[in-house]
Amino acid sequence: MAERIYPAAKPNPPAPSQPQPVLNGNANGNGHHAANGNGVQQIFPPPKSQQYGANRPTYRPLPRRQRRRRNYCCACFLWTTFILIGILLLAAIAGAVIYSIYQPKKPSFALNSLKISQFNITDSKSDDTAHLNSKLNLTILAKSENKDMIYYFNPVNVSVTPQNHPDFEIGAGSVPDFVLGTHNSTLLRFGLSDSDILIQDLITASSLKSDLKMKSGWKLKVRLNTKVKVKMGVFNTRKVGLEVICDQIKLISAVEKVKGAKNVTTSVTTWKLDDNTAKSKNSVKCKFNLRIKIWKWTF
Repeated sequence: MAERIYPAAKPNPPAPSQPQPVLNGNANGNGHHAANGNGVQQIFPPPKSQQYGANRPTYRPLPRRQRRRRNYCCACFLWTTFILIGILLLAAIAGAVIYSIYQPKKPSFALNSLKISQFNITDSKSDDTAHLNSKLNLTILAKSENKDMIYYFNPVNVSVTPQNHPDFEIGAGSVPDFVLGTHNSTLLRFGLSDSDILIQDLITASSLKSDLKMKSGWKLKVRLNTKVKVKMGVFNTRKVGLEVICDQIKLISAVEKVKGAKNVTTSVTTWKLDDNTAKSKNSVKCKFNLRIKIWKWTF
């Protein structure tokens, strides 16, 4: 029987292999675990939860800021406002200087005389209309008391309307342009003669006939329209619209004898200013309004 030989003691286990040196004080024996310099083990490769940027949100670019554009708009608005205020201040200062130097005064207008020598209304039987034949003569005095201001007037258009019918003209005409100098006055004479003026309805025609017979007088309105330019020393203004209105006019009827052909005397009814107005020194005072047009608007 063969003998078995047993070792006297257990064999010594093989010595562990020395780990390879790792930079930064880390060692990796099997490729899965490593220890840092502080003795804390880390797993390589790191799990998904430890990877850099795994939980970071998706990058979305921020919208561009509009502060610069807004700042430019605000600056432009402020500069425009300052410039307009400066222009208005300069205009006010210039106006004050001119007023103190020239001391301008408004020209005055007055109606000296108004006479209607013919006013015939003929009804038409064929249709509901009527026709008017009229002849008027009037004079208006324009006066200026300025020392250094000269007014240049365009041709003046005149119209005469009854106060009860402001849209119906019983006479219209014009005079040529004229100049109103310093400390000067100009007498404007108008001879208005119209024939076959159409009256649209018989109601208006009968109303005009009744107005002629009123004992209190026939009230009329005279309106002048023109453009004027003012010269003050070396300064010249632009032409602006001017409207003159004489509305306190009252006419009374009178019968006059007129010699016609072959020395035949006929009686004619005329209308003229009442005695109180005719004897007054200033006659009928008129008021005027400037009409300044800016683009499509008239002020």
